[in-house]
Order: sequence, then structure tokens, then C-alpha cells
Amino acid sequence: MSALCARGSTRQRDGQSIAAPDVREVIESGSGRGACQCLASEIGGYAVAMTPRLERNRFQVSPPLAGLLLGLIVGLADWIILISDWGESQSGMWYLPPFAWVGVVWTSVTICCWAGVVFSSRRLGRLRGIAFAFAGPGLLLLIRGARPLREATGLSTSGVLLVWLGGTLLLSIPFALLPLGPVRFVSRWLTATILSTVLLIAVAADPDVSGSGIETRRRAAGPNSVVMIVLDTTRYDDAVGDLPAMTNLAAFARESTSFDNAWAPAPWTIPSHYSMLTGTDPWTVPNGPRGAGPRPPTLAERLQARGYDTAAILANPLLGNPDFSGGFLHFTYSRASGVCRSALGELFNRSWVHGGPRSPFCGWFTASEITSRALRFVQRASKPYFLLVNYMDVHYPYYVPAGCRGSELRLMDRAQRQALRQSGGPSPPSTALTALFFQAHQQYRAAMRCMDRSLGTLLSVVGRDPNTIVIVVGDHGEQFGEHGLFEHGNSIYRQVLHVPLVMRVPADRRRRIADPVSISDLYSSVLAVSGAFRGHGSLPIADARMRRPAVFSYTATIGTKSDGAFGVARGHYHFIRWRDGREALFDLAADPSETASISTASQAGAAIAAPLRTIAAGAAASGRRENEFRALGYLQ
Repeated sequence: MSALCARGSTRQRDGQSIAAPDVREVIESGSGRGACQCLASEIGGYAVAMTPRLERNRFQVSPPLAGLLLGLIVGLADWIILISDWGESQSGMWYLPPFAWVGVVWTSVTICCWAGVVFSSRRLGRLRGIAFAFAGPGLLLLIRGARPLREATGLSTSGVLLVWLGGTLLLSIPFALLPLGPVRFVSRWLTATILSTVLLIAVAADPDVSGSGIETRRRAAGPNSVVMIVLDTTRYDDAVGDLPAMTNLAAFARESTSFDNAWAPAPWTIPSHYSMLTGTDPWTVPNGPRGAGPRPPTLAERLQARGYDTAAILANPLLGNPDFSGGFLHFTYSRASGVCRSALGELFNRSWVHGGPRSPFCGWFTASEITSRALRFVQRASKPYFLLVNYMDVHYPYYVPAGCRGSELRLMDRAQRQALRQSGGPSPPSTALTALFFQAHQQYRAAMRCMDRSLGTLLSVVGRDPNTIVIVVGDHGEQFGEHGLFEHGNSIYRQVLHVPLVMRVPADRRRRIADPVSISDLYSSVLAVSGAFRGHGSLPIADARMRRPAVFSYTATIGTKSDGAFGVARGHYHFIRWRDGREALFDLAADPSETASISTASQAGAAIAAPLRTIAAGAAASGRRENEFRALGYLQ
């Protein structure tokens, strides 16, 4: 038996190819423990010798390459979620930037490549697959699926996280079985991943690299430059009322034409901006991804056709859509890159919106950033120019930079924000909710004071040129418990429609206008006084014979309930008629907060309401072909 084993061993050492021992020969020589041991030893040695060859022939992929392939799959899935708007993933922004899919896929590829590089060691074993599961589909499910899951099931945040954790662990099972092999060219993979990350951060930060340049000398005579500054979500009484939070704006108003009774045509951003830039009543114009029909030329298109250098610098990302970009040679807005529309970019944006720290990436431009970009354009622009600016700091969540926070300011926490956003209804709010409304209002005013600092800087620079038209206007206001409501987009009460409006026009005298005006008339007014068109002279919005009535409308859908109304401001009266036939009439001189409606069934109320009702009915009739500006999940 020992000779047999020796002969097998000799074949194993000297032969060109390794052969298994002759089993039949072993059996014929006698069966016993020694024979079996010899056979096992021979087979074991054969298996050990064959293992390297089998491992070389089995398909394997390196972890970084596996991360790259997984990132492509997850990125494409994220893109499909975006274009289908699953779970309202676009947050009301139905449009996508050009080549946005590149940024979305690129972001996922970079994240998954990091998982492949960091977890490349074979010593980690199956943990490498688990890391891929969390970095790829796990992260996508958390960001895109958490909100729809919470809304569909009513689970708490901790409950949603537990469901996500369990689901991701289940997904990690097939990932743990991936045939991951050794990593070749580790330094190259690491360098490429770091470089991709740096470029990703640069795109997400969206730096202003335009350069300052030298201001072009203005011709002795010619059209006026125009600077239109829109203060998003800024109500009149807080900004420049009896206790103005915006002292720089109030000082500018004293040196300009100021309007004490300016009204927005709608209680949220897109229709108000559209109306100012086209002079069109928003309820008569189709809007949205399926909007059809001819579009009126925008202010930028009209001025650019007359040789103006045109630019828009917008904090509100909703304004980045094609309805507003026409005619602008330079068009910048928050979250403009595909990187910021990816799942990771959405996570950065949600952080501070929901009470977390503000990320320098993929958030809204702050007032200081808007002012810096605007000044850079003014320094290098050819004259005449048209510059549209949008500030957004006083929009919910009422951003107050650390340098502006006084010791008395108490910022709302996540639970308070959630309680406010879930409030609403005609019943009087509780004592606790009233206190929350007050706290939110104080934070709103603090954000307004900080924004006013940046506005003052911009006004001081553009105001140096006496031939520049400067306009400061709010697009809509905000509610803090009035009529049981919070934020905006859900009513046409005075708090969401009465906005500041100040205009400084070359050679125009300082004056205050108390009559109600519509900010929709800014379009015709700019064209009239710009000097680029015939017949420029007086301001249509300041001339009672030329301006239109202040008419406004809204449509809101909350759940399955749809609501809407038209309203009119005339003299010191404010009239509202809802779709269901309800009416409200307020005397703004006696009741500026609109706490008590005048009955339109009484003789006095009916006489006041009749002409206002006729105006509202005419506006409603003109909008029957409407596809009214729907909030698309963004009811503000």
C-alpha cells in the first residue's frame, strides 16, 4: 500500500500533467483504512493543485468596476424616477436642465465607485456586497421612497427608517454573492474617483466664474438700463409698513415712486413672475409640461431684440423653466445642474428645508450670493442692460444666516415646522399653535432684515447710475395664522397679495401712490419708460387712466379637494368670490387685517360688491380656456 502511495506521489511530482490515482488499483490491492487514507490524500492534493486554475477560469469583477456598473444602473433608475415624477420627485419643477441625465447618472456612479474603492479588500468578504447595496439602491430608496412611503402608510420617521433598513438588508443578500475579485490598478481607481468627486462638488456648488471685467462706457443718449428686483414671499406690512423690517428698502422708497397698495395677480411664484414678465393675466395662459398655444414675448425678449444685454439671477429654482428663460443671454438659477436634481442633490436640499444644517451644495442661492452675482454682471455688462434678480431668503423655511441671528431669536425646530405645515382650517387655532405662528412670523421678519442688508448693497451700486430704472417688487406675501392659514398659495386674502412696489425712474419725481395697482402692469411700464420704444414717458402703472384694475386669482388642490377664487381690489375695498359662490368683502381702511367681512347681502354691502363682482366675473370669463397654474405638488 505504501508503494502505491509512493507511485501516485511520484506521478504527481514528475508528470507534466497531474493525474488522479488509479482507484481500481487501490481497490484490488485490498480495502482498509490505509488505502482509504491514501486515496483521500491523493484526491486532496489534486484538488489543491487545481484550485488556482479554477479560480483563474471563474468570472470575477473588481469592486471598483462593479461599483461603476452598479452606479450606471442606479443612476438610470434615478433618471426614470425623475422624468416620470414618481412620488413627486421633482418638487414641482416639471422641467429638467439640459443634459440633466448626465449629472444624475454621474452622481450615482461616483458614489458607487467610492464604495468599490473603500471596500476593495478581499478580507472584508461578503461585507463588500452589503456596502454596494447601501451605496446604490439603498440610498436611492431612502431619498426617493421615504416620503411616498410615509404619506401612503402614515408611518413615523423612525418607522420609515426601519422599513428602509430592512429592505436594504434584503437587497444586500444578492449583492453579497457577487463574484468580486482582487483589485488591479488601485491607485488609478482612487485617483479617478477623487477627480470625479471634485468635479461633482464644483458642479453642485455652481460657482460664479464669470469674471468682473470692465464696465462698458454708456452712450450719451439712448435707452435706459433696467434692474428688476423681485422679493420672493415678501408681504407689504412687514417689509415697509408701520414697523418696517427692511429699512434699506424703506429708505429707497422715500427717494422713489412708491406704491402703498400694490397687489400680486396670484398668491405664488410662477404665475406672479409670469404676469410681471409678460403683462398677461396668469389665469388665461396654459402652463406646465403639457401647456400649449403661443406664448407672449417676455420683457427680456422685447428688450434683447432692441440690443439690451439681458441676465436673470434667480434664487427660486422654480423659475428655471423655459417660460422664463426666453430672451436672457445669461440665465442662472438655484439647483440648475443635473447633479442637484439627483437623489443625493435632493438630500442636500432637503436638509435645511426640514430644519437641518444648510449645505453649500444644491441649495437655494442666499441673498448675499444673489447680490454678489448681480454685482458681477453689472460690472461687466454692456449697456443698456436688463437684469432680473430674485431673492428667496424669506420664503419658507425663512433662512436667517448665523451672522444675523440675535440672542432673542428662537429658530423653529423640525417638530414645530411639521406642526405648522399640518395646520389649517377655519376654526380658531389653539394657544400652542398661535404661539408657533408668532414664532414663525418672528423668524420670517428676521430673515427679511438679513435679506435687506444684501438688497441695500445692490441698490447702492445700481442707484449710482441716474439713467438706470430700478424696480423692487414682491411676487406674493405670506400667512401666519390669519384665517387659520399658513404659508401661501391657498387663498387670496390681503396677507398673500399685498406686496411692496418701489420704482426709481430717471427724471421721474418722488411720489407715493395710494390707489390699488396690479404688478402685472410693470411689463407695459418698463417698455414705456425704457427709451427703447416709441412713446415712452409716463408710467402706465402710476396713471389711473392707463392702468388695469387689480384682479387676482388662485387655484389649489389639496388631496382630492379643489378650491379657487377670483378677487378685486378697488379703492379701499377687497372683494373675493369663490367657485362655490361664497363671497367676502373687506374694508381695508377700517379692517386692514381682514378679520370681519362685510355682508354682500346687505344693502350697503351689495352696492359696494356689485361693480367688483362684475370685474371678477369678467376675469373669470376670460380664463375659461385656462389650464390654470397648477402647483404640481408645490402648493406655494
